[in-house]
Amino acid sequence: MQKEVATFYSRVLEVAFDGDFLEGQTQTYTLEDVDEGVFKLFIQWLYRQRFGYYLTQAEADLLRQPESHTEEQLKAVKDKIEKRQELLVRLWVLGDRLSIPRLQNLVVDELENIRFTWTTTVPLRLLEEVYENTVEESRLRKFLLLHIKSFLSKDVLREHVEVIPKTFLLDYALTSHVYLDWSNRECFRRSFHISVTEVYEDEDEEYGSETSGQGYFGRSFR
Repeated sequence: MQKEVATFYSRVLEVAFDGDFLEGQTQTYTLEDVDEGVFKLFIQWLYRQRFGYYLTQAEADLLRQPESHTEEQLKAVKDKIEKRQELLVRLWVLGDRLSIPRLQNLVVDELENIRFTWTTTVPLRLLEEVYENTVEESRLRKFLLLHIKSFLSKDVLREHVEVIPKTFLLDYALTSHVYLDWSNRECFRRSFHISVTEVYEDEDEEYGSETSGQGYFGRSFR
């Protein structure tokens, strides 16, 4: 990828490349423990500020008319959606490591869009990975907690308790049911987006909101 593009969005990469660190001397930065699918989504976002669609039209039609297809066909498409959710969760963690709040905000938007479109929550097996790689105040933790509390029954949680980290179960038990209007865009942003001003508070440029502003190529952020 172009260094100028990467450093435009990431304070971590900017400091690494422009400082006296090894990355600045070699002009290379190694992303460890990042799988190919996550890296592809990362590159898509860097150059387009959005992600390509993950289902074909035929696959989307299949989910809208499940009675016309076999269980094997349905499972294949649902597995594809679950894989997308997995990549997005890992991409949020990568965005956290590189300090790219706009990327993280788009990820939670995409996760919620999948939930709304296909009525499917983030797989519970991903909770352990999230809790191992995020801090207590993480917006991703908050999103998943309220996401699961709002759209998944306690019976389902009991059935999969062996894959759920104890810390999440404690958070779940201590969190009273807070009503959240998931269809209200501003409410969603206030709850789960990271304000760009929190990350770039010492920048001279003034950001109107966490998702406003111009990208490296002059495109408006979505």
